Amino acid sequence: MNGAATGKTGARYICIEVKHRSAVTDTFKCRAYDMFHLKQTHGTALLGLLVYIRANTGISFQQAQRICYSYDRFFGIDFFKIEEPGVLADIVRAVANELTVTLPSAVSGGAG
Repeated sequence: MNGAATGKTGARYICIEVKHRSAVTDTFKCRAYDMFHLKQTHGTALLGLLVYIRANTGISFQQAQRICYSYDRFFGIDFFKIEEPGVLADIVRAVANELTVTLPSAVSGGAG
């Protein structure tokens, strides 16, 4: 890994992974391993976001976040709270804010 701020073509990448109804740690481990290797390939040119939507079953938000340490940002969403007024809007705002804050600083960093 060369740690360059851009990919081989000079591009930058965003990976938004949405996990839902995952009840076992294996699926999280697989995705975290994939993100680990993507980070090795693309370095700081890749921004990885994980959105975990959990219903009654599945691993806890805390366990999922610990497993998925290779992602840059983790968002845990309780499926049953999505219908509460403003909750989904708050989540969308949080993801948009992460992109608004992170992307300009990554883009202004140049190729190093």
